[in-house]
Amino acid sequence: MAKRPQQLLSRAKIREFIMKDYKEVAEIWEKVGLAAKSESTKDVFIEQQKVAKDLFLVYEIDKKVVGTVIGGWDGWRAWIYRIAVDPKHQRNGIASKLIAEVTRRLSAKGGKKFRALIVSDNTASKSMFKSLGFSIHENILMVAKNGDCC
Repeated sequence: MAKRPQQLLSRAKIREFIMKDYKEVAEIWEKVGLAAKSESTKDVFIEQQKVAKDLFLVYEIDKKVVGTVIGGWDGWRAWIYRIAVDPKHQRNGIASKLIAEVTRRLSAKGGKKFRALIVSDNTASKSMFKSLGFSIHENILMVAKNGDCC
């Protein structure tokens, strides 16, 4: 008999990313379309840990990483990046739990305004963030220098 989502989620936990998670996280990012090669190298992961180890989180079920989120804090705004859940585990509340945990951690740092970067045609992410009380601002354009956008 197949395991029900509730049973799987009862054996789940959110924890900080460690380097042994690198391959699993990179694979999830690739599956969901977040795998810009320049941002999925081990060096980038190492740098992220130096900057905000406590804000790079993974969602683990039975010691397997199935979701990720990265928080960013600039002293004024709290950012949410790289929210991704393995397609096999989507629609089970994992993304919402990751966002709740990263916003809790960002709030502890003083964060009051929360923003997330979402690819403009990602309707599932837009819908999920809206359901969590975020507003979508279609009139904001992101610009980038020195590389890919996201």
